[in-house]
Amino acid sequence: MRKLLVLIAGLVAIVSLQAEVLTGISGRVIDARNQMPIIGAQIMACGPNGQGMARSDSAGFYQISWLREGVYIVHAHAQGYRPATYPDSVVVVRGQVTPNINFALEPDSGRPGGISGMVTNAQNQAPIPNALIVAHGPGHGEAHSGPRGDYLMQNLPPGVYAVGASAQGFHPSAWDTVVVQAGQVTPNVDFALEPCGGQTGGISGRVIDARTRNQRPIIGARIMARSPNGQGVAHSSQNGCYLISKLPDGIYVVTASARGYRPATYPDSVVVVRGQVTPNINFALVPCGGQTGGISGIVTDARTSEPIFGALVVACGPSQGRGNSGRQGIYHIGNLRPGVYAVRAMARGFRPSAWDTVVVQAGQVTPDVDFALEPESTHTGGISGIVKDSVNQNPIVGAFIFAWGRGGQGRAISDSTGNYLISHLGPGPYLVLAMARGFYPAIYPGIVQVAAGQTTPNINFTLIRVRHGDAGIAGFVYDGIEQTEISGALVVATGPDCEHQAYTDSYGNYLIEGLEPGEYEITVTAEGFEPTSYSEPVLVETEVVTSFTNPVLYPLTGVQESPVPGMVTGNKLAVEPNPFYSGTNIRWQLKGQGHVTLRVFDNTGRVVRTLVDSPLESGAYSIVWDGKDRLGNRLAKGTYFCELWTNAGILTTKTLLLQ
Repeated sequence: MRKLLVLIAGLVAIVSLQAEVLTGISGRVIDARNQMPIIGAQIMACGPNGQGMARSDSAGFYQISWLREGVYIVHAHAQGYRPATYPDSVVVVRGQVTPNINFALEPDSGRPGGISGMVTNAQNQAPIPNALIVAHGPGHGEAHSGPRGDYLMQNLPPGVYAVGASAQGFHPSAWDTVVVQAGQVTPNVDFALEPCGGQTGGISGRVIDARTRNQRPIIGARIMARSPNGQGVAHSSQNGCYLISKLPDGIYVVTASARGYRPATYPDSVVVVRGQVTPNINFALVPCGGQTGGISGIVTDARTSEPIFGALVVACGPSQGRGNSGRQGIYHIGNLRPGVYAVRAMARGFRPSAWDTVVVQAGQVTPDVDFALEPESTHTGGISGIVKDSVNQNPIVGAFIFAWGRGGQGRAISDSTGNYLISHLGPGPYLVLAMARGFYPAIYPGIVQVAAGQTTPNINFTLIRVRHGDAGIAGFVYDGIEQTEISGALVVATGPDCEHQAYTDSYGNYLIEGLEPGEYEITVTAEGFEPTSYSEPVLVETEVVTSFTNPVLYPLTGVQESPVPGMVTGNKLAVEPNPFYSGTNIRWQLKGQGHVTLRVFDNTGRVVRTLVDSPLESGAYSIVWDGKDRLGNRLAKGTYFCELWTNAGILTTKTLLLQ
């Protein structure tokens, strides 16, 4: 029998095919300061029998439906507010909605947060006192472990951090992604360090750009240690850290170099003791040297301030260059001739952004050319789920979950119950991955669809622990122009023992197993793409799979300079008539979909009119320019330039306006 349930308190009508009854929790979320409703707050109910989520509506009301009966803990959080937990356990009875589970959230005043954890010996779980723990991100912090191996790092600005630990006699270790929230200490950032032992020692440290804010790391810097007893080489990783291992004991001279930077020598001799790693041999390199320069910066989501991975950044000026942002949103474009450049950043699901004037000097990297991209869609949804250990079904705390697709991208860290929520995703299909230290990464088996105003639930992961003695590298290979995954690519890792290889699957993912600890060079080839090497050597640790190692490939260009998908090539931008008096027709053609900007400049480089600034499908287009500026004023006669930006480059043509 069909039964109609009408929920009176502003809820929707629900049609049930059976005699089902609605079970759930409802309430309202307001601002504690002014009692105004908070729109889009996330409310999560967690209990032994399951979980549920909801968002508050325009009046602040929410309802979590279809919960199993039982006892629940209910949390609420919203951007710009301190998260809160309902003070009592909430009992849900079958067939009833438990009402008035209300929250008054306190505005977040930007208070700093912190990180805490333990440092232990990986072989016997004994605490390691006096280990150095360093965090790098929006801020910088350091702490030392106490006699019981515990540490606490405070006064960190909210954001995403890379955290590393080192101690004499042990190999260093790192967490790539630790989220610090305002006013909270992120717990359980633990380290199990492997003893060095044996007949050799090592040197570790970090390499940063001396001129940038927040000690921005230099990726792929080459560090060399030399002594009469031997020598060793390493390269800096995504967070700028490096480790030179297997060094005979002795006194070493240590140097660091990177493309576009002045080489540097550590000011003191470095003593290496057998069975120990000498830490904190750090470098701050100064950009300089050579006839070309570069541009670097970070790309973030303007709404959430999260880094954007894989964003394409294009520089056009005396020469052209391009690069894609890494996991922390950092990009670098090198080998640029000195001069003035226009720099543009674009990513799937976001509106592009541009710097009109960036000066590049010979032998220097122009830093801090940062972008905060606005999402294309204001109607967003989300993805939620739980991450568990396959052995005991216990929740995995601190797992990194990443979703990327046509509507944008997002990331989350699993909480103390293993639950996660990725919000602010534009509608569309997504690839979702999960990874945690000590586990093999996993991809959700199938494309996850996100709808506006809804959270797609139960995108759950059960991760398998890395086998004893195993180690590896994993990630996905993607097209740097289209920002889509590439299947069938060959990934080769060359390291201390020999070459290992794997092919990417239909989702672009790969896993190389059975690696010895050490540093590996990654090369990638795929049909129709330029062969490439990964931007930095990859450090492999025992019983750890180095995940999110995502090489980028660019399509083969043939004889033309940049005919890649989505770019306007050849004579595909035309102005007719030319010269013109009262108006002219500007025509162009796109080979692929993407965001397009069409602007008109005068001969001084000033933008006088923006004619198009929106996403377009592939095809032919035209627009009439009436020879007026953005205020409707008739422009003076002279030469003007029509500039067309697409996802992969710029095309410019000249036109002459007559009186």
